[in-house]
Amino acid sequence: MPKIDKVIIGTRAIMANGGLISYNGIYNVCISAQYYSVPVIVVGGTFKLTPMYPFDHETFNELLSPNTICDSKFNSSYTTDIKYYTVAYDYIPPELVTIYITNHGSQNPAYIYRLFSEFYSQEDFFL
Repeated sequence: MPKIDKVIIGTRAIMANGGLISYNGIYNVCISAQYYSVPVIVVGGTFKLTPMYPFDHETFNELLSPNTICDSKFNSSYTTDIKYYTVAYDYIPPELVTIYITNHGSQNPAYIYRLFSEFYSQEDFFL
């Protein structure tokens, strides 16, 4: 990470508070980028904006079967007592993101709410 100039990631959803839901493992990349002062650039269209607020990492997450990451050789007799979870997505808080690039220009994570005021009405927040 010290030799990297910038981190460019995609997103699954851009939340109303400026955070984002992305694929598993991106949170660790963003933490490393913050430690080494590498800017994190998120690319996503405005159709990925959602007016929901996440409260923790499990709010909008999905648990997958462990078979999606492990093959049958891992599931042998000595691993029957091990319980582990496979999460599909990571929540990245807005303080780890430097800038969002959308089809309506670049936005600071603190000003994502401006996009919501342009594209959503108050009735859309409570469907």
